[in-house]
Amino acid sequence: MHELTGHADVTVITAVYNCKDYLEECVVSVQEQTLPPREHILVDDRSSDDGYDLAVKLAAELTRVPIRVLRHAENLGFPSALNTGITAAASGFVGILDADDAALPAWLEAASPIITGDGGLGALGTAVQLIDEEGRGLLVSSVSPSALDATEAHARGHLYGWHSGLLIRRSALDEVGGYDVRMRTGQDSDLKARLAQSYAVRYIPQPLVRQRLRPGSLTHTSTESQAAVRRYVSLRMDLRRQRVDDAEAERQLAAAWEEAQVARSRQGVSAGHYDRRIGGMYLAMGWTRLAREAYRRSWAGGGPRLPIASGLLLSLLPPRLAAWTMGLHRARLNRSHPSMLTLHPSELAPADRSFLVP
Repeated sequence: MHELTGHADVTVITAVYNCKDYLEECVVSVQEQTLPPREHILVDDRSSDDGYDLAVKLAAELTRVPIRVLRHAENLGFPSALNTGITAAASGFVGILDADDAALPAWLEAASPIITGDGGLGALGTAVQLIDEEGRGLLVSSVSPSALDATEAHARGHLYGWHSGLLIRRSALDEVGGYDVRMRTGQDSDLKARLAQSYAVRYIPQPLVRQRLRPGSLTHTSTESQAAVRRYVSLRMDLRRQRVDDAEAERQLAAAWEEAQVARSRQGVSAGHYDRRIGGMYLAMGWTRLAREAYRRSWAGGGPRLPIASGLLLSLLPPRLAAWTMGLHRARLNRSHPSMLTLHPSELAPADRSFLVP
């Protein structure tokens, strides 16, 4: 397939399910790409809100990037919706953008030449700027410099990096069979692990996507919950390597999924937990008033008492002192994590910081 003049040879795919409050921001961000894609495919997975009607309306009104809206006859799940979009795509590469996220304007201009110019590169991810429900820019989550080439790590099942913003070679997707529709979570990690068996998988440190944090998202579930999800993904990889028959694989996956769900319900998805974590983000930005409000909601929502009390005390400090204190904590965490970094926007290299929208 050949590059269209003035366009990236990329089809952006967005799976839509009950995200009407954020969908327009997502779609507009693709329309505003400095190097636009060939097409933006929205696959509605039988939303129960008005998301499908909004998608159709946006497709009629926004014309710089053609928008195609597809709809499942029944709810089939996130990986099925992505596979539907991939099957419909007519470009050499696909870009994944979650419906509650937004691409920064230079996403495709910065990332697509890297993957289109390297025939051995199967997938390319980016750093992301985390945002809250209202779209306020928070910290940047990036891959450590030593882990930017993730091929070997992903092939071994060491899972990290973000899904939204991922560019994937279409021929590589066809070769590995797309997303595994039996995966109830961690579909992107499983896909990257399979791609890494035959292709390079890399990340770039530029923040090119705004990743929204919402109550109940995996991003802000507990350590126990995330560990249970990693075990689920690793099990799927092991079952595939061992060629376990489908019935037995389904049985083992169902048990692992139940474990993950129990962990999430115990610690991971309460409003109290989310508000405590977002309160820490606000403190890191020096937004002490917002932090206090979040910690108070966390307390009322049954969040863990000692961390909330510590956060409330920090929120009484002058904003710069609170941000500095959180910066020390963040630096310790970054040193202990072999793959991922969390950075204040001011800590980015000037060239990388330039991608952020003020």
